Amino acid sequence: TMYLLGYIPKDDRLYLGDKELNIVSYSLLVSVLEYQTAVMRRDFGMADKVLPTIPKEQRTRVAHFLEKQ
Repeated sequence: TMYLLGYIPKDDRLYLGDKELNIVSYSLLVSVLEYQTAVMRRDFGMADKVLPTIPKEQRTRVAHFLEKQ
């Protein structure tokens, strides 16, 4: 079981830990999360506004998300 320790926006990192004090971090871009949320809500106007803020190296990740939808 992992526990949420926090999120550092300037690093775009989410930090988790377990009871043995092992720390794991994941990259979490808020812009990608906002885009995915807008698509799931079918708010395509908002999705169009957020898309240009997503870094180009994350576009493949977004494309895979859209394929699954």
